[in-house]
Amino acid sequence: MIDMEQPMTTDVKESQWMDGRTGYHSPSTAALPDRYPYGYRTVAQVQPGGSTDYEYIPLTQADFLDPQVGDHFVQSDQHIKLMFSLMGRFIQYYRHDPTVGVFGDLKMLWGMPGEKEPAPDVAIVPNLKNHEAYRSSFNVVAEETRPCLVIEIMSPQYPGDDTVKVGIYERAGIEEYLIINPHFEKEDGEIDLTGYRLQNGRYRKIAPDAKGRIFSATTNIWFELDAAKRTLTLVDGRTGKRLLTHDEEHDERLAAEERAAAERQRAEAAEAELARLRKLYGV
Repeated sequence: MIDMEQPMTTDVKESQWMDGRTGYHSPSTAALPDRYPYGYRTVAQVQPGGSTDYEYIPLTQADFLDPQVGDHFVQSDQHIKLMFSLMGRFIQYYRHDPTVGVFGDLKMLWGMPGEKEPAPDVAIVPNLKNHEAYRSSFNVVAEETRPCLVIEIMSPQYPGDDTVKVGIYERAGIEEYLIINPHFEKEDGEIDLTGYRLQNGRYRKIAPDAKGRIFSATTNIWFELDAAKRTLTLVDGRTGKRLLTHDEEHDERLAAEERAAAERQRAEAAEAELARLRKLYGV
């Protein structure tokens, strides 16, 4: 699993702490924006006396296309929230299907020498043999399956989602690739959606429908935006129902409980009134 760090802006000096058993030095998150603008990679250094020190190597934009397990990337709060929101909705959608995995920020191992192996923001993988297996990366050869849908959320500090990665996922045989560009760098930015689907081994753009929606045939999900293009909605193509976020599910449960409580109160009141009338008229 690729680790992500939210950017910190506090202006304090870097601090370190040491584990007496390993000689582990941890960089302060306050130092990340200046010394590690894209994050850092931990490299173990075995000392002559047998102890182990850890060196922190700054990551570059190039590492975003081929991260290593354990890399710590700096991502914005908005990016992380959107990624978790998408994952949560897909996890609920597939909650009764143990053959489908929903993975976030998990490095892909294609088994293709020389090919970059990104860690997609969201990957939907069908035909899983072991849904509960521990995975620090996803080996498509060993698993005998690969993502049917990959979703990347564009970030201005990590270029390549709409250029280089298109070729990577095409060569890796990912049937559908969806790019979400929320323009986090703009206060009033609109969300742009771009989709690709494999046809004869080559990516072709998915044409939006008359409402501007993009349909994922592999998941049977519509991706659509509101009129202001600020809110992304996922809709089940079979039922027409929206895939709810965690907050929406919570609110819906509360509303259902309130409706049930009100119905019980009405029923109890009606029963009490009926009992009163029977007693009054001796029925």
